[in-house]
Amino acid sequence: MIIASVWGLPKAVVDGTEPADVLVISRSWPLKVESRSIAFKSHQVVPGAQTGVIRSPVPREARERPSLTDAEAIRLAEIAIAIEDFYGLPQDIEWVIDPEGIVTILQARPLQQGRVGPKKTSALLPPALGTGKTASPGCAGGQVHVVERDSDLLLFPAGGILVSTNALPKWAMVLDRACGVITEHGSVAGHLATVAREYELPMLVGVKGAGSLFQNGQTITLDANDGEVHEGLLHMASQGSAEETRKMMLGTHVYTILKSVSRHILPLNLLDPSSIDFRPSSCITLHDLTRYIHEKGVQEMFSYGVEHHFQPKSGKQLKTEVPMQWWVLDLEDGFRREVEGPYVSLEDIQSVPMLALWKGITAIPWSGPPAMDRKGFMSVMFEATANPELNEALPSTYAVRNYFLISRTFCSLFSRFGFHFSTVEALAGERIRENYIRFGFKGGAAGLERRSNRVDLLASVLDHIGFQVSADGDSLTARRDHVSQNEVVRSLVSLGHVIMHTRQLDMVMADRGCVERYRNQLMQDIKRLAPGETLESEKDLQLFGA
Repeated sequence: MIIASVWGLPKAVVDGTEPADVLVISRSWPLKVESRSIAFKSHQVVPGAQTGVIRSPVPREARERPSLTDAEAIRLAEIAIAIEDFYGLPQDIEWVIDPEGIVTILQARPLQQGRVGPKKTSALLPPALGTGKTASPGCAGGQVHVVERDSDLLLFPAGGILVSTNALPKWAMVLDRACGVITEHGSVAGHLATVAREYELPMLVGVKGAGSLFQNGQTITLDANDGEVHEGLLHMASQGSAEETRKMMLGTHVYTILKSVSRHILPLNLLDPSSIDFRPSSCITLHDLTRYIHEKGVQEMFSYGVEHHFQPKSGKQLKTEVPMQWWVLDLEDGFRREVEGPYVSLEDIQSVPMLALWKGITAIPWSGPPAMDRKGFMSVMFEATANPELNEALPSTYAVRNYFLISRTFCSLFSRFGFHFSTVEALAGERIRENYIRFGFKGGAAGLERRSNRVDLLASVLDHIGFQVSADGDSLTARRDHVSQNEVVRSLVSLGHVIMHTRQLDMVMADRGCVERYRNQLMQDIKRLAPGETLESEKDLQLFGA
């Protein structure tokens, strides 16, 4: 049995961001520690003073001291054997020991174990480029793709070998396309290693300098059986029999329970939103329920103000020179004073996040749609013909008006910019733990490839300015959490500019060169717009509308 241990909370082991002590425990009775590797532990993850968790320095006297005593390790091994006996198969277990010495089991799941094939003949292979510890056995050859940021995941190729400095859990989202994994930090007990074993992907951890040792596109052979990486594609020895991998969960108590309840969760019966049967009483499974809620939520969001009739004093049209319809709904204290009539001026608005967004939208005037080539024009014409939502002369499920819902520290924007749709929600208060930004984007007038390239552009820019980004095809979501009010303002200024100045860019996004060219331009603009604004006074906020 292998135990990975750190000071503080187990997050540092799971995400591989901190080195862990590793102990190997015998299975023969009496149990004993057969070997140990004690890491230098400079930091730990601990509960924050208010909420959440923080990364904190380990006291100097504990940095090189084992985080587990032999007695604690034996106690954990005894518990692990009892859990394995109960489930009838090897387990991957997460645990904590509190200051009073009480062991709490947080999670137990089936442990996928790989098969290691016969040893290779070292003399036939070129020198190893790097060496590491086996987290998942096997051999694979392919091209390197270095992943250090969320945006790197968007370009991950099928059959690539993922290389990264840290074994972060979020990298697991592309393992279905990978053929192997190499990381500099991380442990065999980390989440990424667990998923790699479940996918039966060879994986090495502890490869020194992995983040800089390999280059994108470089062809390598990963031999996780012997813990080595070699240049080029090599013919490796057989990796064992080709028998089908044992389905570990079949026949277990957990599998039986999950199978019995899954019929109430997984099937989807509500397939057609336009059907007369698309109603709450037709929801049979949890999947039906979430599908119904999502569809109605989207319809409600984009029909806001069309199907609802607000009191005259609640919804006001913004007086602006920007040639679009902007409507503002004051939730409570978003206006400086009570505004009479159907219109509101920017000077009457005191919403911190709305003013920041508006500065980004208006600071640099939009120069209009880019010049299209013939292929771009035909792409737009085909999409407009195939997608009735893009014909503004016909009824659409999306509202043409753009809505701000605001309070003093809150803003929610629902907007249609040309043929794509954007949503922004932000809280910019004094309590950092509560502040956040959410951004959603979808659609366009061109074909899917060009729309996807525009999303890659957005993802690259937003990732660079601190957002966590997730993209799929022509849709994107991005978020920032737990940042100061000043940082929310800076991010919203940048986001407002990006929203306005990526209008209709999908029409010219024919290749990666276009993406890079517009990315450089956007980044230059952002540096001028939001170099480091601070909120010194109410007057500063008013200037955002200038």
